[in-house]
Amino acid sequence: MRIICIFSFLVFSILSFAKETDSIACIAKYAVDQQSTWNLDHIQKQKFTKFVENENINIGYNKNATIWCSFELENTGTTSRTIHLCFDNNHIDSLQLISQDPTQFLGDRTEFVSPFLLNQSFEIRIDAHEKKFFYIKLKKTISFFDFSFHLDEQKILKRKSHHKMVLISFLAGIILLLIAFIGILYFVSFKKLYFYYLLYASVTIIYILVTTGFAKYYMYQSYLHFSEWRIYSASLSFIGLSLFFTEFLNLKQSQNRKYWFILVLNSINIVIVFISILLLKLDALSSIKTLTTIGYLIFLAIIIALLWATFAHFKIDKIKSIYILLSFLPHLVWAITFILKSFILFKNDIHIDWLVLINMYEVVLFGSLLAKDYIETFKKNNILTHAIIAEKENSILAIVLAQARERRQISNVLHDNFGTKLAHISHLMEIRKMDEIELNLKNFAEEIRNISHQIMPRELENGALVSSIATEVENLNKGTTCEINFYAFDFPEHIQEAWSLNMYLTSLELINNALKHGKPNHILVEFYAYDDEYIFQYIDDGLGFDTNKTAKGFGLSTIESRIQAVNGKIEISSKKGEGTVIQIIIPLSSAKKENSKKTTF
Repeated sequence: MRIICIFSFLVFSILSFAKETDSIACIAKYAVDQQSTWNLDHIQKQKFTKFVENENINIGYNKNATIWCSFELENTGTTSRTIHLCFDNNHIDSLQLISQDPTQFLGDRTEFVSPFLLNQSFEIRIDAHEKKFFYIKLKKTISFFDFSFHLDEQKILKRKSHHKMVLISFLAGIILLLIAFIGILYFVSFKKLYFYYLLYASVTIIYILVTTGFAKYYMYQSYLHFSEWRIYSASLSFIGLSLFFTEFLNLKQSQNRKYWFILVLNSINIVIVFISILLLKLDALSSIKTLTTIGYLIFLAIIIALLWATFAHFKIDKIKSIYILLSFLPHLVWAITFILKSFILFKNDIHIDWLVLINMYEVVLFGSLLAKDYIETFKKNNILTHAIIAEKENSILAIVLAQARERRQISNVLHDNFGTKLAHISHLMEIRKMDEIELNLKNFAEEIRNISHQIMPRELENGALVSSIATEVENLNKGTTCEINFYAFDFPEHIQEAWSLNMYLTSLELINNALKHGKPNHILVEFYAYDDEYIFQYIDDGLGFDTNKTAKGFGLSTIESRIQAVNGKIEISSKKGEGTVIQIIIPLSSAKKENSKKTTF
């Protein structure tokens, strides 16, 4: 961005200091033919007004007027000179040089192109001490009409045009690269912000190519409607920019009224653009000025609304608001000055190329910001993806270790307990003590049943969630100093088997986690049943934890996965030193309703 700004400054500084043609004296005058009815015989009787080089002549809003300019050139030098008479408005519809030589034509409404990109230019050859007199007829319809002239040498004009061509090509190339990159982002994410940027940037680059004369000079020399493209592309470019700003500041959520106000005004201006095109086709020129005035006033209202919204947005996002102001203030100054100048309320001139530079600056600035934000987001997502992968790997490792631990416990039970008992029974069989064999076998069967119930209660196979948890809570209370209470309010005794297994494991996971890490004195587990949902609530008075800083461990991640599998919701509320509250809500559409007896504990 800094390189672009420095480069732009240097180039336009060079363009600002053209070498003067000191040896050519020039007397210039102009007259306005309001009805475009004069010919060479008429102009002899008209009163002409004198003006000088680089003096801007502002005709104001023009419907059908023609400007006649008379030029008297004198070569006061001792050598022949070839100079160029240049008109700095590149969008005059037609320029007709009338002299004794064949008539020459230039302009947007003609198929003739100026020798230089910089301006409309006629080549004039004048011998030493020779005087030349000729008329130039300027025509521009349905627009604000201003112009100025100057004399310049061919080599200077070539250099200026080359600099301008390089600058436009360089910046247009950057904009096209940004459009391509943001276009890829849009088709990946379909974000409105990217779409509005593409709309704004695409119309802006059309405006830049048209208003600098690049499109006429290099691309479509025979096209006759660039003047309209310049006006309408500028309007659509500003509409796209204002829509981009509303999305960039998220006005729809933060300042809804201003958002709709700006949206309605933009819609009106789009309608005005299309009506103007229709009236132009129908040659209804008298109505276009009224529509243009309304359009300018609406643009001014949009500018004020955007600035108001931007200042209000400082409380929400200071950085974004500053970006808007930095980008929009040059546009604001130019727009207000141009509107005042167009209605001849402000006489100082701001050249049209400043708007080109402002548009380029805004497009490059926001394109760079969007690209930068995406790259930073991509990096963060990449880090998050690696963290998720690492968490999954840790979860898998935890599952493997848990399975290994359970197998080891079962192996120890089988080896240390069952193995010893089986050996004792085998010994009793050898000595034929049948009574003791029968007693040991009964004890052995009972022990197997108790262990299997500890691993997974048989009642869960029938969906007896309440009785299973009540039994487990009773057993846990015998082996801990923490008081655990369980209540079920209007909860069915039997529910869907898969759901009962999930809630049984979730309940035990939360209780065991609290006993292991939270050091609570009291734990409360409650079940509620309503017409359309089941509610599970867990409360303890343990150590608690900071939910914003503490990462979810394997236990909580597993619980969330179980709840999400049945489209449920889980809310965790905890603070250090204040215990933990967990509420789980399961819609009954996720679990089969069963009409069973409801029990309260």
